[in-house]
Formats: sequence, structure tokens, C-alpha cells
Amino acid sequence: MSLDVPQNIPVLSSPIPGVKTEYLLTQDFVQDRASFAPKDLNSAHPYSEFSTFLLVEEGERRDIGGGLVRWTRSYAKVPDTHYDWEMTNYSFIGLTGSGGVNVPTIQGRNRSSRQVKSRLQFDYFLVPSTGVTDPILGGDPFDISDPGDIPKVWAMQYVFQAAFHGAVFGGIFYPTDVLNGASSSSPTWPTLEQYQGMMADALTNEWGAGVSKVILFNDYTISGTYPTLSGHYMGAVDTSTSVPATTVDGTHPGGGIIPIEDSRLVRWRGNIWQRITRFALAQ
Repeated sequence: MSLDVPQNIPVLSSPIPGVKTEYLLTQDFVQDRASFAPKDLNSAHPYSEFSTFLLVEEGERRDIGGGLVRWTRSYAKVPDTHYDWEMTNYSFIGLTGSGGVNVPTIQGRNRSSRQVKSRLQFDYFLVPSTGVTDPILGGDPFDISDPGDIPKVWAMQYVFQAAFHGAVFGGIFYPTDVLNGASSSSPTWPTLEQYQGMMADALTNEWGAGVSKVILFNDYTISGTYPTLSGHYMGAVDTSTSVPATTVDGTHPGGGIIPIEDSRLVRWRGNIWQRITRFALAQ
């Protein structure tokens, strides 16, 4: 018996709590121990009706006598995005106040932590794969050759940032605990007005609000001489592709759902990787 031989029909299960979809398949095989060689991960299940299940694990080989071993092969589908919920603490950004002669004074607030409901988003990526569209960040399709190609979702950033003589200065190396207005001499991203729009979106639409995202420049391109410059610092926020913006989807202005932690990347099964991103409502 040099070839591996299935010993039972495939066993299907739903391994994700709260999700009924059958994403996991296991099946036992027998083969000569001397002839055993693990199959490549990502190999499709040999039965055509289960060909969307990919090999994620060759189980331990158990000696059953006569030079034979029996083991369990595990196959899995790449799961769809799903969500879960947890309470967590988040330090909400401070806001400046404003006032003047014969005008109302608007009280600001300090940055403060409070316990809130958070939504966890679980996204899955097969390594390698081609033509992938990020379910959170969007953008052009991209290829994944190793786990390092899976994009990180940044926690919401609150930074000093401004365009100065044509170049963008500031970014994540210049964090702030208080957001200033758009007309401030020390501009921030997001601006006070943008964050107020995010809060309004969250209050009005709750978990149907728009989702904020942070896209950073990953290179340094500043060129020219003062007072005519161009480009940006590495780590500055690309405000043209980040949210908050004037509108997120034509319906929900402001991006009231904010990522409150940098995303985490873990191996789910085999070469299927899970990215976990935590969100809260702006307040």
C-alpha cells in the first residue's frame, strides 16, 4: 500500500464560534510508513466536490502495524470576514476649546480613557495569493507572496501635520493629545472639525457609520529648496486616501467607526492567516 488511501468520508465542521459555515474538513488516510511524504500545504482536496478546501495540516502518524501508519489530514476554506464584540478601554483624544471677546466660549476636553464596546473584525488571507483586495483599506488589488505582504491596519492616529510651502510635514512622529481646529497655527490630523464630524456620524448611525482608516506615506520624497518644496515626510498621513474626509461613502460623513489598535496578524491554519482589527465608535 504505497499510495495513501482514505479511510473514511470527509468530516466537516464549523470551527469559528458564532459562524455556521463549514470551513474545516478532516479525513483519515493510511499509507506505508516508508513511502509517506507530506503533501504541500494549499493542495486542494482530491474530491472535486471539496476542491475549495486546501490542505492546512498533516496530522501525527500512528503506527497501526504491518509497516502502515494512519493519520488525519486537515483541509480548510479561506473564511469570509466576520465580527465579534468585546468591552475594552480606549483613550479618546482631547479637543481644544475656543473663545474670544464677545463670542461664546466652547469648553475643550482632556484626553481620557473609558470602557466602551468594541467590534473585532477578522479578515483572512491565503499565502501565497494574487489579486487580493483589502476589505478595510481598499485600494488596488495586490499580490501576497509571504505573510509580510498582508497590510497592517493602523490604529487611528492623532498627529501634528501641515502642508508647508508645498511639502507635507509632521505625521506619526509628532503625536498630539489634543486636536486643533483647521485654522489653528498648529494644525492637526484629524482636525477638530473632522473629529466632530466623526462623532456626529457615530451618534447618528452607530455601527452603520463610515469606517475611518489611516494611510501613511512609507517613503521620504521632500525635494526643492525653501520657499518652494514638494513631497512628504515618511510617516505622514496621506490625507487624500485616508478617512476622515468630507464623505466616506456618499451617505455617512466623518468616519465615526475608528480603529483603536494596530491590527494583529496570526496564523489561523496552515497558510491561511488571520488579521484582527479592533474598532470603536468615536466619542
